[in-house]
Amino acid sequence: MKKLLIVFLLVFTCLAVFGQRGRVRVNSGDQLRYDFANKRLLVGADSSAGSRPLLFPGDDDVQITVFNYNPLRYSILSDDTAFNRFMTDAQRFAALTTPSTPVTSPLSSNQAENSLFDPVCSIDSSIFALHLAVVKGIGNYYEFLRRVENIEGHYNTLRIPEALTTALVQAELTPYIAQINNHITAVNGMDLGMAAPIPNLAPNVPPASDIVSVEIALRGYVQAKINHLAQVKAQLEALNTTTCAAAYRSQNNEYEKVLALATKFQNNYDSDISVKLPKLMVLYSQLRVYASAIPDVVTPAVTVDKDVTVIRFYQVEGQSSKKYHDKITMAPYGGIKVDFSAGMFVSGLYDEMYNRNTKDTFANRRYLKDGQVRDTTVAETWTRFVPQEQSKLSYGVMLYSHFYWRTGRTWAAGLHVGVGALFNNQARWVGATGLSILLGRSQRLSINPSVAFAQVDRLTAPYKADQWEPRSIDNVPLTKVWKTSWALGLSWNF
Repeated sequence: MKKLLIVFLLVFTCLAVFGQRGRVRVNSGDQLRYDFANKRLLVGADSSAGSRPLLFPGDDDVQITVFNYNPLRYSILSDDTAFNRFMTDAQRFAALTTPSTPVTSPLSSNQAENSLFDPVCSIDSSIFALHLAVVKGIGNYYEFLRRVENIEGHYNTLRIPEALTTALVQAELTPYIAQINNHITAVNGMDLGMAAPIPNLAPNVPPASDIVSVEIALRGYVQAKINHLAQVKAQLEALNTTTCAAAYRSQNNEYEKVLALATKFQNNYDSDISVKLPKLMVLYSQLRVYASAIPDVVTPAVTVDKDVTVIRFYQVEGQSSKKYHDKITMAPYGGIKVDFSAGMFVSGLYDEMYNRNTKDTFANRRYLKDGQVRDTTVAETWTRFVPQEQSKLSYGVMLYSHFYWRTGRTWAAGLHVGVGALFNNQARWVGATGLSILLGRSQRLSINPSVAFAQVDRLTAPYKADQWEPRSIDNVPLTKVWKTSWALGLSWNF
């Protein structure tokens, strides 16, 4: 028993000294931040926590702020809860992830030069300027759209890195805005007779509404010119005479070309541009947000009330299945925990077993008869009970209830009570109480030194072992009595 106690104390001391090493303790109110790209966990100002098991206040709620990731490239899943805060945009941008057909002007420079009317039998010269303005306006509008469409290329470039930063976004959007401004400057220098020059965009990533206002101005200029084509048609009909028949056919042919161009422009806008441009602006607006800050992802609150709480992170790119990324484990500390385990034990409880020995003998007896003392010889049987050679150990199975203070470590010390079955030469109920050392986190091996108590067989009083009794006794007189003894159990948490 003394040796057992010494071993128990040595194990307890070693665990107390080394069981806490390498653990990061989280206090209530500490902020947990997770660097997604570098798989690094920060606890408060501590950047060395890594993904090791954290000691977390028991029954507190934990939330982890995720940063340093690329929301353009993938979505983040945590445990079984999805954080697809950008999934809506990703679905809207699905059509933009592949190169689209550039919107280019169907009007060549040669067409623009040949669109002037023959001055013979011609209409008013201002009409010729109107036609030229239509051609130039449509060309300028398509060139503007071509530059706006470049946002797709910038978006795809920003999807490449593992982590997105505001500096990367700004480096992509600054030249993008500069290209649009260069075109605005060129348009303003053409002296098209616009009511007012188109304002240049602010160089520091202006809102999408500013880009849309440029589109509205360029399209409005073209639309205003196209609306005047009705006047041209009226003037052409005035030339439909015998004298100007040749001029009419020639100029009407040019008119039809410009009208076809205007019709194609309108149809192209209705079927393609009006649908695509809002998508491009949504895309630009998203990048503009990231140019100021990359929003963090915050996991939902999880109560740390289990032996081990695990938060797993996954990433999902596009429509692919989730891919495991990392995990963070937390063990609670503080508060009393009740656990149950089952196992086997050995004990100093045992049943005494005896062999019955008898012997026959003759004895002289005196008795009184007719007033006289007389002697006689009688035969007698004597009995004694000899202890059998046996082990003073027993074994059994037991169900333990453990009560201990949560430390968050891979071991814990506490108290236990147990109830089970003792197997000796027969089975009977046994109880126990004592100390416990629990090894492990969620599935624990328990070492249980105990004081066990049960009913065991003992020789019935007043009989004593190895003592002859002057009578014949057919059976060994045994009585069940309550006894206590040491016990040592090993059990497994379930």
